[in-house]
Amino acid sequence: MIKGKYHDIFEQNSIEWPYNLEYEKEYYYETDVLVLGGGVAGANAAISAAKEGVKVILVDKAPVRRSGSGGVGHDHWLEAAGNPASKVTPEEFVDKGGTVLTGPMKYICAKTSWDLLADVEKMGMEVRDANDEFEGAPFRDEESKLLFAYDYVNRTSIRLYGGNFYKPTLAKEIKRLNIETLERVMSTRLLYEDVDGKRRVTGAIGIHMQTGAMYIFKAKTTVIATGGVYGMWNYRNDVVGANSEFPDPNGAGDGHAMAWLVGAEIVMMERAGSKGSAGHAHGQPSYGGASCYNTHYPCTIVDADGKPIPWQDHEGNILETLEDRTRPQGDAPFITDFGSNPMTEQYKLIQDLPERIRKGEYKLPLYMDLPSMPEYERRAIWGLMVGNEGKSLYPVYNKYSKAGFDPNKDLMQACLMSPERYIGGNEPWWSGEPQATNRDSDMFGGAGGFLVDWNLKSTNIDGMYGAGYPIMAHGCSEASTSGMYAGRKAAEDAKNYVRKIELDKKQIETEKERMYRPLYNEATEIGWRELQAGLNRIMQDYLVDYKSTHTMNIGMFWLNSLKEAENKKVYVRNPHELARYLEVQSRMDVAEMYFEACLKRLAYHGEGYFDKMRSPWLPQHWETLQAISKADDGTVISKQLPYDYELQEPYLPTYKQNFDKFNPDYEKKYAAKEDGSWKNLKQY
Repeated sequence: MIKGKYHDIFEQNSIEWPYNLEYEKEYYYETDVLVLGGGVAGANAAISAAKEGVKVILVDKAPVRRSGSGGVGHDHWLEAAGNPASKVTPEEFVDKGGTVLTGPMKYICAKTSWDLLADVEKMGMEVRDANDEFEGAPFRDEESKLLFAYDYVNRTSIRLYGGNFYKPTLAKEIKRLNIETLERVMSTRLLYEDVDGKRRVTGAIGIHMQTGAMYIFKAKTTVIATGGVYGMWNYRNDVVGANSEFPDPNGAGDGHAMAWLVGAEIVMMERAGSKGSAGHAHGQPSYGGASCYNTHYPCTIVDADGKPIPWQDHEGNILETLEDRTRPQGDAPFITDFGSNPMTEQYKLIQDLPERIRKGEYKLPLYMDLPSMPEYERRAIWGLMVGNEGKSLYPVYNKYSKAGFDPNKDLMQACLMSPERYIGGNEPWWSGEPQATNRDSDMFGGAGGFLVDWNLKSTNIDGMYGAGYPIMAHGCSEASTSGMYAGRKAAEDAKNYVRKIELDKKQIETEKERMYRPLYNEATEIGWRELQAGLNRIMQDYLVDYKSTHTMNIGMFWLNSLKEAENKKVYVRNPHELARYLEVQSRMDVAEMYFEACLKRLAYHGEGYFDKMRSPWLPQHWETLQAISKADDGTVISKQLPYDYELQEPYLPTYKQNFDKFNPDYEKKYAAKEDGSWKNLKQY
């Protein structure tokens, strides 16, 4: 009998666990390529590797058909500079600041994004306006029937006609290729060996989230595609509607933690927790409130009296017409979603709007004025975009429509926020304003990730490749292309790796003891939720906007105290609680990375450095790229790299030169051919 009032009540009212319990039972698997995480990055990695003729195992916490942040759909595909209607080359796209990605992914995405989308189209997802629903619209290319967002002239961002079915399409392809898939299995640790002074990942360990069994994988190469880091400042999985936010709320930074613990070089962890990289833990559903950016671009905004809010270009000139918002003005090379060059960003509302709101010239709340938009724009924003974007189809499009919302006559209200929030580029003001204790890691890669080379392999750990959030390839198209590329490269590596792999039994036993320890603790009032709450409190108090060495050292003290005290007393009752506990372990490892990265930044640049940051989530604004790694003795090592390290020695000086060197057969084997064959595809 479990002792304690709380547990007595729980046991008396609980139902029997519905699955067979297999605690500590070991299942062994061997493969060429192991893919950890089955979201859009992991699914594409598995497909790409399998097409190279190697054996692949895909491991995911959830059913692959809808798992991950992009599992329930996507509305527009970014950085597709290679599409047949684009007027921008991949080289121009990167050179003129069209991307905020880091390292080789800047070019890899721009170069391969369209090629992958063309492949997904062949797999069965509708991409084009084949039935001419938007014929004649300025964002439609009449020859290819592709639909575009943001820039109707240069056309690098593609609106997806059937984006809600993206993940089911990948799942169907995984099944067709007969890729072995293990669902409801959480990856917890990487296995490795040290040979001739170099560390190589040899597999991984996981736990089944329904049975509690231990899964042990031996692999020649491993792709980490485990998604983002959420729940650091505020845990919200128990909140109704949590899944309506952009991120997958089950993302705990498992891959980040695993990479950290084998000694990988990690970059950009210091930007997390700043206002510029904060998501929203308890806001409106994504796109459930009005805005004029991203999916809602270029919708007209009016104030409470119906007065339109003017738009301006990057030089402060007023944009007189709707068409002006979708055409580059002045010296702007093109318009994209996220860009490192301010001249490529979406146009914004007038920048003195906050002052004019305070003077009473404009009255809150603001509204999206869909009825005033041309019919084709109204249908594109409300039906095509909101209707395909994963986190807005069900909670916004379906529910609002069922409740009677009519975009032909109704306005959508914006959240009430500080006036300054309405003028930021791509600020998620459709969800409201996050406070210091109510924010989380950036939905677009703010957590940082491990450093990779031109193969998307870790720069200092062999056999370990990255895709998606673990290498800061945020966003659906970016994560997808990184997965496609990393899977192919991991397959090439596996084909060439001939050394026999022997798993380290000590590593396995150490992880087994760590995983199952909470099952054998005495029943206490400390469960995984209490441990999670303790971590959130530390992050809220010691790692927010103001950062100093003294305050962060206090935070590190409390983090270590949490690990050594309460962490060892946690008691769990079933595999579900055990998995949630292990996720908190991952978050505590990520918290260590956050603190260490921020402390190393101050040690290098001096106190007050964070206060000077203009856009903390843009890597080039940090002056240098800081890499931190953890040695086996616990020592944290840091080094400063050029922001464009991917163009420095030992690499070549241009993106195209490097891509061609590492992918000599790409154009012949993988590049999409626009020959009209799409017209004969089954879905059309």
